[in-house]
Amino acid sequence: MTSSENRSAVASFVTRRLWLRIVLGAVLAFVLLFAVVLWMLTHLEHPLVKNRVEALLSGVVGTEVSYERLSISPFSGLEVEGLVLATPETLRPHAAEMLRLDRLDLPIELGPLFSGDIVIPEINGGAATLTIEVTDDGRDSFSALA
Repeated sequence: MTSSENRSAVASFVTRRLWLRIVLGAVLAFVLLFAVVLWMLTHLEHPLVKNRVEALLSGVVGTEVSYERLSISPFSGLEVEGLVLATPETLRPHAAEMLRLDRLDLPIELGPLFSGDIVIPEINGGAATLTIEVTDDGRDSFSALA
């Protein structure tokens, strides 16, 4: 084996080792990212996540939304405990909460998700309290939402 062949073999070995490290690093980064996302979806009551989720939901609904525990799992679906929708601001002096749900379970079927459909075969829940305020001019809590 000549000196140039020896250098070529060493360079080839180093190149393969470099590519192996790059591929293993990418796989490790993907696994870590997947684990973080899965943890976040099952721990949406963590303060780092909860404030952002509540703000997002409040913007969508048009009134303050809060919850004690929220979990999204590909296997069990959506689970919420202590969900509260505040009465819209204009009617809040009369009743602070429009809706309070002790528990809400929405199992989601995985198969239809791949075609873009969301199928919820059943809705299970705990105790619920709904307060509807109606003003003298006929507006109610729901019409005051966004």
